Amino acid sequence: MHVRDVSGSNSGFASVAITGTLWASGQMILNRGATVVATLVISRYLSVEEVAMATLAVMIVRFLSVLPPLTMSDVLISRGQHADRFMSSAQSTALLVAVLTLVVVSVLAPAIISVYPQFPRVLLYALVVVVALRAIGDGAQVGPLTELRISFRNRELAVIDGSLQLVATALGVVLAVLGAGAWAIIVPISFASVGKAIGYRLMRRRLLGPLRNREFIGSRGAASRSILSQEFGITAGAHYVHGVIDTLPVLLLGKLAGEAAAGFYAFGFNLAVQAEAIIAAQISSMLQPVLSRFRDDANRQIASYLRTLRFLGACSVPVCACQAAFADAAFKLCFEPRWEPAAPIFAILSLCGAFFFATAPTMALLKAQGRSRTLLAWQSGHLFVSAILLTLAALYGGAIWVATASTGIWACSLVLAAWLGIRSQGDSPWTVIKVFVAPWITAFPIGLAAWYLSGWLLTFGVWGSLVDLGILAPATFVAMMGATRWSQPSTFREMLTLAEVALARLKRR
Repeated sequence: MHVRDVSGSNSGFASVAITGTLWASGQMILNRGATVVATLVISRYLSVEEVAMATLAVMIVRFLSVLPPLTMSDVLISRGQHADRFMSSAQSTALLVAVLTLVVVSVLAPAIISVYPQFPRVLLYALVVVVALRAIGDGAQVGPLTELRISFRNRELAVIDGSLQLVATALGVVLAVLGAGAWAIIVPISFASVGKAIGYRLMRRRLLGPLRNREFIGSRGAASRSILSQEFGITAGAHYVHGVIDTLPVLLLGKLAGEAAAGFYAFGFNLAVQAEAIIAAQISSMLQPVLSRFRDDANRQIASYLRTLRFLGACSVPVCACQAAFADAAFKLCFEPRWEPAAPIFAILSLCGAFFFATAPTMALLKAQGRSRTLLAWQSGHLFVSAILLTLAALYGGAIWVATASTGIWACSLVLAAWLGIRSQGDSPWTVIKVFVAPWITAFPIGLAAWYLSGWLLTFGVWGSLVDLGILAPATFVAMMGATRWSQPSTFREMLTLAEVALARLKRR
């Protein structure tokens, strides 16, 4: 297998992941605009109940998918230069797990659906089965995706992911206009997964040539595959717990607070996390192969992780702070009045995104360190706390309290997890606390001032909202990024340098 040479300095290694993220960011900007348009269309053609039902179907599948097949790619990456020796058996195992997942979901889903009698059972079951088809696409991705990740084909991965997401978004818009209801949200999910499996396989064949089977054979191979299976079970378990954490808010709200609360939460959540979700997926894919190269050099590994975390924080916090500050203006101008209860939920979950950006790199670090048990323990503890606090929030405060509780839990949990990842080198918790606090030093006062000014402009009706989003919001973001130049000069210089590198590569193409 041809692997790009990314050896060299610690800075060079982290740049591979960060530059790849810039490619993803270009796709993200395009997809972000498409998602906003799609959300506007969906908000007009779908009811709150249909949004709630579609989101519930997704959450039921995640709850029942105990062994996410795509996790096998992360396990292979952790094997370093020997990953290709397990590629064939890992791919077949992933496909087997995918088929079993589809069967398990199809059999057990009716029991969970019966807990939500307010939704049409047959329709909800059909939605669940179609979402579960995504597992087949995820399982088929494992081999080609892993090889592309090991080869640091970050640009190609970003193009495939971004392009398919754009097509899936357009498909959702068409279905919504045609009156497909909840299907407008569900069908694009499985479509994108199957499309990625095809795209990765075609790209892998074009760039890397025919697959060479180098699998271990005999007793050595059997022992190695046994270890690989154990690692897959633990890592997949950690990802499953992470998925359950994501499903809890909608599942609890749907049962304890009603379908309207679940629908508003789902709408605000889906809109708030678009930027974070795209970047998180790319970072998780790109960063782990880089960090895995440092498995025997903890100092460089942790330095690369912290550098990536600072870079992402400097980019993510201003975006999320602006989303929160201008939530009311965006909902008043862009959405029908019936969706306005989702505005504060969107604002709170946008603030959650200002911490959540650390999730993907932190999980990538722990997996690269071979600490799947630590990853599982962290997510299990997070789930235990979330189950208690979110249940109380859903019972007594509804969707807004659930969003607030979730934000607080993630903020504390991610600082703890980041410290668990770096403490082997004697670093104190203050090392990671400073990484999280630094971008807020500049973003918070600017965002707070913008929020107050935005509230005043809204008193002028539609024209005030237009000034809010057309002038004040861009000015606020520019001010935050300009302040970053003062508060985090080295990170700001790095952002400019990497942007120049990305642009130069784009021009050469």
